Amino acid sequence: MRVWTYIYLPTRLPFMAAKSLFPSTKKTLGATWGLLLVSLLGAAVGLTSPTLAQDDAVTRADEPIEEPSADKQPVAAPAVASDSDKFHQGVQLLQNKKWPDAKMLFLELTTAEPTNTSVLYNLGLSAWELGEKGLAIGAWRKALWVDPHYGPALAGLKLGLKEVRPLSFEVDDDLLNSLRSLILVNLTLEQILWMVWLFGSVGIAFLLRHAIQRRKLTEDEGRQLGFPTVGVICSSFCVLTLALAIFKALDRHQPRGTIVSDNVPVLSGPQSSAPVLVEAHQGQEVLIHSEREEWSQISFPGGPAGWISKQNLFYSAGTSLW
Repeated sequence: MRVWTYIYLPTRLPFMAAKSLFPSTKKTLGATWGLLLVSLLGAAVGLTSPTLAQDDAVTRADEPIEEPSADKQPVAAPAVASDSDKFHQGVQLLQNKKWPDAKMLFLELTTAEPTNTSVLYNLGLSAWELGEKGLAIGAWRKALWVDPHYGPALAGLKLGLKEVRPLSFEVDDDLLNSLRSLILVNLTLEQILWMVWLFGSVGIAFLLRHAIQRRKLTEDEGRQLGFPTVGVICSSFCVLTLALAIFKALDRHQPRGTIVSDNVPVLSGPQSSAPVLVEAHQGQEVLIHSEREEWSQISFPGGPAGWISKQNLFYSAGTSLW
């Protein structure tokens, strides 16, 4: 499906649009080559993911994460392109089941390379083996924030979310949260912008064709021009995907964190003596709004807000506040 979307459409639609605008064979071929060039450039943007655009690009791993057991070696993510000695040392520690040392090493690597999906995945793997499921889930969430299609982190998060305790309070399932969980987290901003370009270019092509035909149409021909259905539909989808791109850009800059401890008190103020509002548990995701010294002001999506100690949070998405 991904190959069909990015390869077939950019090569087929320019011909259809050019033929619609220029019925003459020579003009059709010339316009097709021009539109095809622009279309392929758009496809290249759509195929480019945030991970592959970085110097520390990683090779994808196809092996799924399985339930930890004593007789199975952990499946470590492949090495980064820079062939970092520390990274290979961390993988070796994982293979030797030295989980604490591996976790500390990958935590150190996340400071230098905070958006390296391979490092984040292995940090989550080592934390999972230590029983620190909140940290593992947070690391895998951040890897997916960088690249929503990173297979190892997808498998890890699917496994980890089964261990997350449900919220002890009711939340409002508003439209934005539903939109994010169903669409935004599964697409990169580049892919959404590519759809904006695709629908926009096709819509403009058919609307231009309609305008040209309407201009050439004379009253004595005795025929009426039909409604530009395709152009209007594609233009409408262009507006919708543009709005989606704006929401995606805002969502990418919204700081989010993952609770890394159980029974974390959410307080009404940034001091330990403040009244407790609710309790948070490891693996639960929260929005981060501000910070004051060692405290972070957070809120649950569609739920209550309060303050918790920063040591109970792992920054897993958005722009860091500290």
